[in-house]
Amino acid sequence: MTMNTRSPQMTTNTLILLLIISCNICHARNLNLIATAEKALHSGNLQDAIDLSQRAVNRSPDSARAISLHATALTWSAHYDQAESILTAALKPENNNTSYELHRDLGSLLHYYYPQSDQVVARVIFHYQAYLDAIEAGHIVAPSLAATVGVHNDLALLLQSRGEILAAASHFQRAIKLDTSDYKTRTNYGLLLGKLEAAVSPGTSSRE
Repeated sequence: MTMNTRSPQMTTNTLILLLIISCNICHARNLNLIATAEKALHSGNLQDAIDLSQRAVNRSPDSARAISLHATALTWSAHYDQAESILTAALKPENNNTSYELHRDLGSLLHYYYPQSDQVVARVIFHYQAYLDAIEAGHIVAPSLAATVGVHNDLALLLQSRGEILAAASHFQRAIKLDTSDYKTRTNYGLLLGKLEAAVSPGTSSRE
């Protein structure tokens, strides 16, 4: 008669190993799903991108990459309110989502696709600032230098429109420090300095 000599500890370790393998398989499948959705998005197959990215979000509700992709697909399909709702929900404190990249996505969505009321501008500033703060704190790595410079520039222009000149100047300067060759930022900063100089310079009159 054969005796089962497996210990409870061995059984537990086996279950843990199987669980880890299962999780890795699910993760790999979701990455493939996201990659397929990204390919559909950039190929112009927007409905496929929406459907595939939705499946990816359903499988991994905390995946910032899947959420961002789904919101982007909806935005490119002009479903702005759906994209805004998804990003806003993901960033609610109770969801414990530390995906700071989504702040950039929501800020850009509100900035470029919504009427710029005072309330909307305030939300854009909040999300842009949260994104930049996360980069400076080392919580995330910026996807590209140009993206970070662009957010600084956009944030500076919004702050300037609200009369927050010193804060605007600070973001222009930080953008230029990151990329001294960025023509748009340097031009906008130069325009701001020109307005300041005109405001503080005494008026002059020509004499014949």
